[in-house]
Amino acid sequence: MINLVTPIWSNLRMKDKRPIREKCYSDTILQSITSMFIYTHNVKDTIFNRAIEMRLEEMLRLYGKVAFFKDGEDLKFGKCHFVNGKSELDWSGASNGVIITTLDGKIFEREIGADCVVMYNNNLGKSELNIFRYVEQLAEVDISQIDLLINARSHPIIVAPNDKMAEIIKNAINSSKDGIPITVGNCSKLTNGMQGVDASVEVVSATDPKTAELFQYYSHYHLDLTGRLYGLYGLSTFNTGKMAQTNDLEVSGTLASSMVIPMNNYRCRLLACEEISRMFDIEFSVEFGDCWKNQLSMLQGIDKEEYNIEEDQQDENGDGIVNDDDKNAEGVKDDSDNE
Repeated sequence: MINLVTPIWSNLRMKDKRPIREKCYSDTILQSITSMFIYTHNVKDTIFNRAIEMRLEEMLRLYGKVAFFKDGEDLKFGKCHFVNGKSELDWSGASNGVIITTLDGKIFEREIGADCVVMYNNNLGKSELNIFRYVEQLAEVDISQIDLLINARSHPIIVAPNDKMAEIIKNAINSSKDGIPITVGNCSKLTNGMQGVDASVEVVSATDPKTAELFQYYSHYHLDLTGRLYGLYGLSTFNTGKMAQTNDLEVSGTLASSMVIPMNNYRCRLLACEEISRMFDIEFSVEFGDCWKNQLSMLQGIDKEEYNIEEDQQDENGDGIVNDDDKNAEGVKDDSDNE
């Protein structure tokens, strides 16, 4: 099979590659973040199953909320917005009326609590536009790295005094690429017949190979950006590069802060799943994906013996806290036992 993508990409100008590059980054990041949750249900509809697997999380992240409803006997969902339709605005300015647009473009009007359940992405009902801020920066780093890589490449320009010398140099370079050495009897043969023209060869560098030293800074910045982004969504990379002066308590704090948004997302989805199960008489549940389960397990497994109450310490005062007085009392008790 002929690969048509590579020549198309190679022939594009840098400015034309930018939207493609940003699309690649946004797809990769969305693919990671949308795997945060796994949904389980007993709906047998194949279309519904595929839509839950492939589109639900993407729509929540991009639109901030989706609405579940029944169309005849079929359970469906789509992006939605609130309208003053079937009900008046309440004192908070909200309405129970929603307009729902399914993925095939059909429009439905429903009422929350009566025949519709809205699942929010977070407690603000907002989308994850923040990821596109990182997409833009990551794409810029890519462009900078490519520019630096090209500029750091050794690319000498050989200035020959005449066409004959240029041809000799060209043949020599081609022979070196093939690993074939060139042998001459003496140097005069190279300049023979040049009619007294100066045969000296000047080399001009079109690039600056020394700039390759800066490449590591772009690489570190790329890692920092991805670390910050995934750290917002529960996949903290702090523990993978833990330095000697950091302890488990600091790592625990970083992991805990990185789980703020995922736990917010989880709570909103959990409440909606419970309401969907009740309203439509089905079993619908949500849980964290494997990567986030591992993060939670890591957070719960931080050194409890060092930072929590040790199991063998006793609360002598009965106040639920093991303090210095309790430890002193325990020490006195041990001394009396020894006597």
